[in-house]
Amino acid sequence: MHLQVSYGITSGLLLELATRVGYLSRLNLETADDVHLVGGLLHRHLMQLSVNAHAINDYIQAMPEEGGSQLKYRDVPVSSGLYPWISLLNHSCEPNVIPTFECGRLFLLRALAPIAVGEEVVNSYCVHFARMDVEKRQERLLDRYNFVCKCPRCELELKDGLNGRYIPLKCKSCP
Repeated sequence: MHLQVSYGITSGLLLELATRVGYLSRLNLETADDVHLVGGLLHRHLMQLSVNAHAINDYIQAMPEEGGSQLKYRDVPVSSGLYPWISLLNHSCEPNVIPTFECGRLFLLRALAPIAVGEEVVNSYCVHFARMDVEKRQERLLDRYNFVCKCPRCELELKDGLNGRYIPLKCKSCP
């Protein structure tokens, strides 16, 4: 909820700035309702950007740890992009695709495992289940995207009281 308030304040400030620099007068807005419409559109676009933008990252070589010789790479955000067709994907804390970039420009979805015909393609809106426990993921998704996640991974962890960060280490043949 606090994000909605901050975007509301931001859109109000942008509207005021546009008014003061004369931008709104160039749009030939005739009534206060027209100005409110522009403010509402600013707010809507800010909200859409916050949930539909995807980070564009670059991988740069990091220095090896002291005494180590293995090269390491780290993910560095360089920009954000809007990809409307990606925004149509539903969320899962255990996604079957991951967004990647090639040559810093081409946005690709890479399958993490074979995807069966008819199986839903799902992306993670936040942190993968292996890196954060279910309660923190649920809190982040509710705060940022305004929904309670009911993906199979969350349902399993909540039902069995599992801590998702340790599940990947479990043998698949064990009960």
